[in-house]
Amino acid sequence: WSYNLAASKLAKITPLVLVTGSSPKEAETVLSEVDTGKHFSAIVTTSHVTHSKPNPESYRFAAKLL
Repeated sequence: WSYNLAASKLAKITPLVLVTGSSPKEAETVLSEVDTGKHFSAIVTTSHVTHSKPNPESYRFAAKLL
């Protein structure tokens, strides 16, 4: 709950992008369970990059989305 509140307040002043090493389906499942997906302007998953975390490719991709 406190994370959701913090994300909600932060998302109002700056765009947030989530970078995860999960598949799109896994990310969607978790974010819907904790009701936080709505706070992110984008979500980068393994489907967006060739090399996932900890490789910097996913972070570079996320930065371009901001």
